[in-house]
Amino acid sequence: MATTSDSVLGLSYMDAADFTLRAGAFGCSAVMANFTSDYITAIMAVASRAVEAHCGRDFTPGDRVEQHVWNYTTRRIKLNAPPVASVSSYKIIVGPGLSANISTSSIYVNNQENYIEVALLALAGTLVSPIATLGLQTPIVEITYKSLQTVPQSVIAATGFTAADIINESASNMSLTPGLKTIKIEGLEVTKDNRRYGVTDWPLPPMARMLLSGVTRLAVG
Repeated sequence: MATTSDSVLGLSYMDAADFTLRAGAFGCSAVMANFTSDYITAIMAVASRAVEAHCGRDFTPGDRVEQHVWNYTTRRIKLNAPPVASVSSYKIIVGPGLSANISTSSIYVNNQENYIEVALLALAGTLVSPIATLGLQTPIVEITYKSLQTVPQSVIAATGFTAADIINESASNMSLTPGLKTIKIEGLEVTKDNRRYGVTDWPLPPMARMLLSGVTRLAVG
């Protein structure tokens, strides 16, 4: 499935055509009769941001460049977007214009524990002299790596279920008088659970949370 982008809301992990085709499976086809492709793309982008907020990371394919404080004792770095598919560059910066490139063949990747490590102690040890000479307290490692070749299917599906939830919630809100919470008709009472609309606190539907259980980043420390 192709990714698309909204000019304001950013990348969406599922495009409008794919979502419309599966709207019945997501449970929102009944309220989409007059939706334009641009409108659906915007909703998909909002749903994508909600998925990212829930998981604590993004799922954009392609190269990533990160900088971390380098610890000579452990030589281990926990990257921000595991798993790691490949490492194309590992550079330890010891001062302005001074750096050492570590061969990527010397980098051990542990996706089970989510870290990478310089495997050759002798190679890492050659950096001690310039660091000591320059007196730098916090050498920096700059790593270029690829995390994902494509957006995971579980993330695409979770984005669809989240978008459907947003669409259905919006349709429900439009069918009631603004501010009205409870309707009583001949003994039948309907209470509307008014949600907050911030992306970071939007409660993802159960199916989306289940699909994302394997890719959600847990805060440690």
